[in-house]
Amino acid sequence: MLAEIIDGKMGWVSQPITEKMASADICDRKHGGDAASVAAYQKVSHVIRERQLEVIALFKEYGELTTAEIAAITGEDRNVYDPRVCELKAMGILERTGQMRKGCNVLRLAS
Repeated sequence: MLAEIIDGKMGWVSQPITEKMASADICDRKHGGDAASVAAYQKVSHVIRERQLEVIALFKEYGELTTAEIAAITGEDRNVYDPRVCELKAMGILERTGQMRKGCNVLRLAS
């Protein structure tokens, strides 16, 4: 399924979302275009994008989630998905609902 999402065969991954994801190095302002940082980002950007798409797929399936719930669903450590969730929030793809569950912000796909 992930390959279908990446290839754009899943109708719910809109073009604006994939365009935002394709160019989003949220650390760009921090490293200011440093050549080593840019090279490092380019080396891992495909893995980052895959994780972001996994997160989007989870929100599409489950609706509203916390990062702790994402970790429970995937069986991965919470720290695996926290950075991707932060990136998606910074891109405007995810947003907070204003609710909390077990001390965590509840998130959803932005409307």
